[in-house]
Amino acid sequence: MCALEKSEPPISWSPKFAFGCGGNAGLMVRGSPPNSCPIVARALELGVNLFRQCADYGDGLAETNLGIVLKALGRAADPHTKSKSRGKPA
Repeated sequence: MCALEKSEPPISWSPKFAFGCGGNAGLMVRGSPPNSCPIVARALELGVNLFRQCADYGDGLAETNLGIVLKALGRAADPHTKSKSRGKPA
């Protein structure tokens, strides 16, 4: 549970299923949005509600392609996304 501000009520959310957009699977990095769209649509139908990505996945291509696909699917596709980042070492 987390709160946006101390005055706000707590927000509770947890993913049903997560979809990894990493380069090891290749879909979001080496695939094209037209190829990815039906797969992401089916994942949403099956209950996936979190897409995990990282700027390192395909040098940002995974984030870009996921955005294109979700935009094409419209408002019905309203999952959460999580983009990992890594700070530079001191």
